[in-house]
Amino acid sequence: MQNQKRAPFPLAGGVLTIIGSCFALPAAILSIYISYDWGAYGYGAYPAYILFFGIFGLIAFAFGLAAGIMTLKRIHIVFSIFGVSFLLASGVMMIIAVLVLGLLIMILSILGVIFVALSNKQFSSR
Repeated sequence: MQNQKRAPFPLAGGVLTIIGSCFALPAAILSIYISYDWGAYGYGAYPAYILFFGIFGLIAFAFGLAAGIMTLKRIHIVFSIFGVSFLLASGVMMIIAVLVLGLLIMILSILGVIFVALSNKQFSSR
């Protein structure tokens, strides 16, 4: 068996994606809480888009976590890129609801998708 040198890009992309999805979970929970508690402070009816962002963030957490694990295992590059892109879309939406967490999710997702795209030859399609 020949010893192949494996680039660290999938490892970095997978770890960044998992960290980004771990930031997506509290951001989603926080935006669901904001949309639920909006009327208690006298602001009137809650904006439905913040609730949508929270639900979308929960789904993006699941896809981002799965994409990060698949990136670490170096399988299914299409799903990995789809999951990281889904997480990136969630980060863009979370900027409106929860500014700081949305920016962190966006930065980590952009770096994750760059690292996954750079290492596309190391993936298998099992």
